[in-house]
Amino acid sequence: MNIRNAARAALVAASVSMVALGSQAATYTFGTLLSGNGPQDLNLATLTVTQSGNDLNFSLSAKGLDLLGPDSFLGAIAVDGLKTGSISSVVGDSPVAFGNGSGPGGVFDFRIDLTGPKKARLIDNESVSWTWVGANQSLDTLSFAAHIQGVGISGADSSLWYSTSAVPEPGSYALLAAGLGVVGIAVRRRRR
Repeated sequence: MNIRNAARAALVAASVSMVALGSQAATYTFGTLLSGNGPQDLNLATLTVTQSGNDLNFSLSAKGLDLLGPDSFLGAIAVDGLKTGSISSVVGDSPVAFGNGSGPGGVFDFRIDLTGPKKARLIDNESVSWTWVGANQSLDTLSFAAHIQGVGISGADSSLWYSTSAVPEPGSYALLAAGLGVVGIAVRRRRR
């Protein structure tokens, strides 16, 4: 096998591995203003979702909510996807349950509610994890938005929606670097 074919094989293998990694786990940050009048780009929370068969395991941590005022909290996650199954194995600083309503703009299908009685809710520097049992859908078909409530800064609405941006997994960077390295070697040898 010549170097060109080896480079192609390595690039295909790296691409397939990146797709496989991306379909099993994803990390998102909430911070791009989607709806409401408030700060545009912040880093308010991180959501990590891992697929395990038909179930999805979530881990959500809020950090940066204090930028929107001392009483701000993450009240819900809007989900664009099918509402199937149930929520179980909740561990952390807030309750988690399927909620009524959707999200901004009619794009989202339902909510995962993070509030409960006696002001139980996710505030700054808190986290919660849960399992969506029987989700029966892959990560690449879902999208999320965070509903931040109790906003108390001048000129901002008291309720804002922030969308996610994907954070590449460290393994994806390694695979990309390896693939680019092989392509670089192939190009260099070809020039000789």
